[in-house]
Amino acid sequence: MLISALANIILGLIGILFVFELPQFPDTVINIFNAVVSYLNDGLDLIHLFIGNTAFGVIGVVLQLVIAANAAYFIISFVWFVFKKIPFLGLKE
Repeated sequence: MLISALANIILGLIGILFVFELPQFPDTVINIFNAVVSYLNDGLDLIHLFIGNTAFGVIGVVLQLVIAANAAYFIISFVWFVFKKIPFLGLKE
């Protein structure tokens, strides 16, 4: 459910950003996407069954922290890359 909502948001943003109309996906692509989403949900349910509610919640929080740390590292790396390209700042490696 979360993955399909995220895909719908991305498609909506692409539709807003581009001036041309996106073509409709064929039914086979939609069926494959729905099958993949159902497999992912079944896998999450299986993991939830084995490890329990508390550990599943902790894993979710840890994954959010890892994603946030990677995003922060990417942003900081990009900012430093841009700063190093400005010659009068005198920043070196």
